[in-house]
Amino acid sequence: MTTGVEAKPAVMAVLAKHQVKPRGYIVGYFALMSSLAAAEAENEPQLIDELGNINPEHVAFGRDNKTRIQQLIGE
Repeated sequence: MTTGVEAKPAVMAVLAKHQVKPRGYIVGYFALMSSLAAAEAENEPQLIDELGNINPEHVAFGRDNKTRIQQLIGE
């Protein structure tokens, strides 16, 4: 995945400007996506305890920042 990011000079320029490495970008992106998904699933019926092993602060972050995360990921 990092190779795909590294192959895009425009993306790399933005990352370098903010001192973010490709791996950090990928990990951060997936952290945002998973916190949003967990927050959206929070009030849905669970077939199994899908949220049982998720840090409650991670879920709260997704809930509290839902609009901003959606803007950042282009949703």
